[in-house]
Amino acid sequence: MRARKSCGSLSSLNAETPWQAGPNARVAPTVACVANKDKPNRQYAAGRDSGPGLSGGGPHPYIISMRNFRRIEIRPAVPDDVMMIASVLVSTWRATFRGIISDAYLDAMKVEDQAIGHARRMRSPGAFLLVAVDMSEERVIGFANYGRARAMPPGFDRELYELYLLPEFHGAGIGAALLRAVAAHCREMQASSLFAWVLAGNPNRAFYERLGARAVGQGRVSVGRQSLEQIAYRWDDLAKLAGAGNVAT
Repeated sequence: MRARKSCGSLSSLNAETPWQAGPNARVAPTVACVANKDKPNRQYAAGRDSGPGLSGGGPHPYIISMRNFRRIEIRPAVPDDVMMIASVLVSTWRATFRGIISDAYLDAMKVEDQAIGHARRMRSPGAFLLVAVDMSEERVIGFANYGRARAMPPGFDRELYELYLLPEFHGAGIGAALLRAVAAHCREMQASSLFAWVLAGNPNRAFYERLGARAVGQGRVSVGRQSLEQIAYRWDDLAKLAGAGNVAT
């Protein structure tokens, strides 16, 4: 993540450019994924990409059937999801970064500000949003935001800007399912690699490492009045990542 000034919208460091911070990492229970044919006419909102291999508006939806009989749908985001996406982000930042980012900064975060930024991001060329939805409540519980690499050296094809999951759903394999869906879609776009910036102080960096990411760079990022160290993680084998097993949140 590049250092930049913060203007108080923390899906990113500003309302325009998201950044990635990451979920908790635990060994997950076995899940079964099946194509979702329940809602074939849903109109999904996602970015467009000029590269070859793009299959319309993003990956096909599918459902994770969990051991506790909860069903989680992984699908492209729609405009009605924006407020829930924003709420997930604010909740996860406060839960994950308390003690790393100042309390004043975290407490000042507003769901409404995040919603504005993500609504704009849905319309950004080359950017994509996937959501994890608890089908028992029709509630967004996590999301992934990704697209073209923004300002990295040649060879970095796609960037995972954000991956967040509500803390109460950690350990169920949902975070890994989102990341697998991202990797599969990036492969469809003929990408050869994926990377993400992660705060060095993030207690959940092992999530990425367990899914095969390797550290390839360092930098700093401004969050309010703080300058924080960050690490760039990269996946070179998207086929392997797309089929990764149950090491996840």
